[in-house]
Amino acid sequence: MKPTAFLHGTIELVPYADQGEFVIVGVFAVDPGGRTLHWRVQKPVKTTRLSGFFPEIDRKQFRETLKHLNEEWRELGAQINKGIGTRALDFSEMDGTLLFRTLTQPRGGNLRYQARGTVIEADIEGWLERRFRKLVLRQVEAVEAPEEKRLTDDVRRQLREWKVAKTWKEAVIGPEAYHARFPFAYRDEPEAPVQRAIKPLHLAGPSPVQILEHGDTWLQKIRRLRHFREAPEVLIFPLAFPERPETPHYENARLVADDLQSEGVEVLDAGKLVDLRRHVLEAGTDDLALFSKGEQRPA
Repeated sequence: MKPTAFLHGTIELVPYADQGEFVIVGVFAVDPGGRTLHWRVQKPVKTTRLSGFFPEIDRKQFRETLKHLNEEWRELGAQINKGIGTRALDFSEMDGTLLFRTLTQPRGGNLRYQARGTVIEADIEGWLERRFRKLVLRQVEAVEAPEEKRLTDDVRRQLREWKVAKTWKEAVIGPEAYHARFPFAYRDEPEAPVQRAIKPLHLAGPSPVQILEHGDTWLQKIRRLRHFREAPEVLIFPLAFPERPETPHYENARLVADDLQSEGVEVLDAGKLVDLRRHVLEAGTDDLALFSKGEQRPA
C-alpha cells in the first residue's frame, strides 16, 4: 500500500465532563480519499488502568461502557466501510473529511471522539496498533536493533511480493497480565485469536552472551504465552545466524534455535525466506480470488 494521509483521533472516556478529566480508551483514523475507517478500542475485560484513574467508580460500570463502545465501533466500521447509511447519520453521501468532522463533533455523554491531526502512513493498521499500545495500553516501546529491523523489513517485503501482507498484521498477543508484540500475525477473522505469528530474530550479535540473552527473552515470552493459553497455534521464527561456524557466537545461536524448536516453534533460515511460503499458504489469504483469476500464486 502506498503512503496515504489519514485523519486520526482518540476515543476518550470522560466520567466528569465538568472537571475535564479523561482517559484514552481507543484510537481511530479515516482515509479522506478512500473514505475508510480504522480503529482500535480497549476490551471490556481490561479495566485495571481505568480503576487506577478513577478508583471511586465501580469496575462493572467501566466494563459496560467499554462493551457498548466496542459494539458501537464494530457496527460503525461495518456501516462506513461497506457504504451503508444509517438513520442516525447518513454516511453514504459523505466524503472522508466530512465523515471525520462528523465523528469528532461535540457530543453529550461520557465519551468523546477527539481530532488529533494527520499522519501519512503506508500501513495504517500497524500505526494504529503502535499508537493504541502507547496511548491506551501505556506500553513502553522497545527499541528494535537495526539488524533485526532490516530482517523484519525483509519479511515484510516478501509478504508483499506474495500478496498476503494484508492478512499478516502486527499484533499484541496475550492477556492484560502478560502480552508480547509480534510484527506479523494472522487471524482468519478480525476478532478471532491469532492463529499464526512470525517473529524474525537476529542471532548474530556482537557477543555470545548477547545472543543468548536475546534468544532467552523470546523463549520466555513464548513460555509465558503458553502458560496463559494465549500462544498462537503456529509460531514461525526466521533466524539470522553468525557467518562463522565453530565459534561461541554460532554455538549460542544454534542453542537458541534448538530451544525454540523444543518449544514447538517453526525455525527457518532468514537467508531462505522462500521457506515461509508454505506457512503463508497454509494459513490462507484474502487474495485467493485474485489467484483464481489467473495471477500467479506463490508456489
